[in-house]
Amino acid sequence: GGLRGRASRRASAGLLAFSGPAQAPNLCSAMGLADKGCLYTHFLITELRAFILLYVAYRSFVSHSILYDVMHSELLTTDFESSHRNTTTGLLDLGDYMDCAREEVEMAIVDPNAAERLKCIPLRSDIHMINYSLNVTAAAMCVVAMITLVLLLCCSGVQSMGHGKYIMFTYQLKKSSAYRAMALLQCLAVTLVVARKVYGLYFEFMAGKRHKVIEYAEDYGSEMLILIYSCVSLFQSREITFDVFRPDFQDLHFKRGFGAVFSERNVDFCLALEIALYRAGNQDDKDLSDMMPEGVSLEELMYICRPKSAGSAEYDDDNDDEEDPKKARMISAPASNSASDSEDDRGGCHC
Repeated sequence: GGLRGRASRRASAGLLAFSGPAQAPNLCSAMGLADKGCLYTHFLITELRAFILLYVAYRSFVSHSILYDVMHSELLTTDFESSHRNTTTGLLDLGDYMDCAREEVEMAIVDPNAAERLKCIPLRSDIHMINYSLNVTAAAMCVVAMITLVLLLCCSGVQSMGHGKYIMFTYQLKKSSAYRAMALLQCLAVTLVVARKVYGLYFEFMAGKRHKVIEYAEDYGSEMLILIYSCVSLFQSREITFDVFRPDFQDLHFKRGFGAVFSERNVDFCLALEIALYRAGNQDDKDLSDMMPEGVSLEELMYICRPKSAGSAEYDDDNDDEEDPKKARMISAPASNSASDSEDDRGGCHC
């Protein structure tokens, strides 16, 4: 009886995989222009958002560090300020002078020749080139990382934003060597710029300029923490309860709205799917019907998206689930038309 029950479930799983939804063509040219646009826009803006935010935080930290160094530089004397606030149009007030200083700092991290055209701030050419090089290097690494990951997506065979294979791709991406290498390079740049700033603050503290260290911590300490957290977030991931590596899951094409392109990561969609599956198991399938792939029944979807533990127990030869009817109902396949199916196999799968 135990062998017959296991064989029946394996046969049901095979029939389900065979009778699943028809696969779309694998050729990239067969994809609609709108689907391709949504897919790559979602991947760049939403899935790779951590890279973008890290560079934005990095650039802000570098520019504010330069502004702090300039405003506390020994070169910024009263005579220098007075002479540079006098312009052909008259004397600049303090607010306009500070705006001019901020604009020149922003220019200094993107223009290698900015030091020759500065009018409001004193900035040594060697310090300017160091900060310029750090910013350009971080920007280049961010662009290279995003291009590399987009090429991996292009070669993965993903067809649309709702494709199950796309969910599997992004889930596996953070564990891949390419992603980790790109993330480590970004974090290396962050480590260099933070260590350089901490090193400078340490010497100011040892020189008796404790008030400057406190002032910097009050003004820009939170920015440094945000930069470090943005770096750590590159390696954060969340586990998914169902098995995204199943071939029948990767063949699914879920319904996802246009708003999800800019706001919903794949891991967030999986969390919503898990909740919808749980509610569907309690006779509330409204949320699940809004995201269900076409051509797939509720029972089939619940079976494909069953928990990983249930899927592994199903094929365990040492498992004694037939002696426990309640456990067998949780991991059994959907109802089969075969007359030899056991009563437990007709119980269905409840995620």
